Amino acid sequence: MRVVKAESKTLRLFSRYFLPVISVLTFHLTVGHLPALAQDSGEPDSVKLVLNPASLIGTNLMIVVECSVFVDVDSNQVLQFAWKWDNASLQIDSAKAAPRFDSMDIGPFFYLGDDRNTTNDSQVAICSGVCSFNCYPPAPGWRHLATYYMHSPSWTAGSSVNIDTVQLSGFYAPSTEYIFLPVGGTPYDPVWGGPISFAGCCVGIRGDVNLDGSNADALDLNYMVNYIFRNGPVSPCPQEADVNSDGNSGNIVDLNYLVTYIFRTGPAPGACG
Repeated sequence: MRVVKAESKTLRLFSRYFLPVISVLTFHLTVGHLPALAQDSGEPDSVKLVLNPASLIGTNLMIVVECSVFVDVDSNQVLQFAWKWDNASLQIDSAKAAPRFDSMDIGPFFYLGDDRNTTNDSQVAICSGVCSFNCYPPAPGWRHLATYYMHSPSWTAGSSVNIDTVQLSGFYAPSTEYIFLPVGGTPYDPVWGGPISFAGCCVGIRGDVNLDGSNADALDLNYMVNYIFRNGPVSPCPQEADVNSDGNSGNIVDLNYLVTYIFRTGPAPGACG
């Protein structure tokens, strides 16, 4: 039994660490000398990142980054791209693959060196998977690839983050920062729509004046009353205190809007942004 267990463990270690390295090395040595193809006719294959601020409680911001692809060429054997962010206070807590992407033979990989700490230190994440057969076939519309969960413990009204793709170097260096490889085909670059950003402190709809993470309620109303009439503290997020979205934060008009919304079934506060 001990021999069988040892062999099983050896196989698991080989599959977990050495097989991915061999395959990815083979892939990179191959594509490094091949030109990228122009897009195929029709809807171009694309990469899309969507940034969703999930919640902000005080200075603790939670952000979700969704990665999706549009693939309409022959089945892809390799899907790979990398992305970076420019605010060091934001860190990735975890990442999760969509079921289809999770079925890749090698991967999926989310972190540089398969290590979350390395990714957070460098502020560069990857989304990569390799398959031996036709495991990512073409399909209409966008398909979810992976979700990254990020947080910042020190987000303020003046904070911002920009997310963009990044060219990798060294071990990971393909000819471009993102590359797809069709089965039996030549590597090509998918379309990337450009950087995405989030700035400020307003999440969802306005009215969370005290920034406790809840929608507009009596506590927010009391906070604004204290500020306007009792020399209380200003809202930690001026955008949230601009309840009626007129560009003026935390005044009598906003207070009246909150009262009408909370006690008289008036219109909800406007959306952030």
